[in-house]
Formats: sequence, C-alpha cells, structure tokens
Amino acid sequence: TLVQPGFVRSDSFERVYLSEAARRALLVPSAYSAYYEYMGAFIARLMRRACATPERLAARIVEVIEMDRPPLRLPATVDAYFFYLLRRLLPRRLYHGFLYRNLPNIKKWGDGP
Repeated sequence: TLVQPGFVRSDSFERVYLSEAARRALLVPSAYSAYYEYMGAFIARLMRRACATPERLAARIVEVIEMDRPPLRLPATVDAYFFYLLRRLLPRRLYHGFLYRNLPNIKKWGDGP
C-alpha cells in the first residue's frame, strides 16, 4: 500500500536539510531565491495548520497493515484525500495548472539578478 500522508502537524519542516546552494540562494539573489524564500514559509504554514498528527497517521498505517485486503493507495489525511480526488477528477493539465497557480508568489520564481 502506498500511504499518502498529506500534511502532518509537526515541526519536522524545521529540520529539512538545505544544500549549500540553497542556503546561498537565501542570502544572495539568484533565480532560486524566491522559491526558497516563499516555499519554506508556505510549507511551515501548512504543517502548523494541519489537522493530522503523527500519532493519527501512525494509527492509520497500523490499520492498513492489519487489513486482510489493503488498498493499493491510501490517502491518509483530509488534504491527501482532496488532492487524490482532484487528480482523479481533473485532466492532468488542469490538475497541474491548479497546483502551479496556487504556489506562493509563483510569478516571482525564476527572477534573478
């Protein structure tokens, strides 16, 4: 079973490894600066507002392990289920367009010195 966890309320995003290039992009303007600046805050906001907790997600995984006939895919949180439905209902081009348009400050991405 592929467990699709979605966003989980935790502080794990604070310990994400940033490469030297990523750290440099945060300090010195480049084509990647906006991405690193806006995505970090965006992910932090989503993680802090998530309803799912690590404990609930772990309990859901245990349920799947104990099933006689587990599903191939399991959207384990409300937001994961939402994106699962969107992906199933929308044509790929519309789905990807929706995701792209909802990225934070996407129009600034790729701008550089």
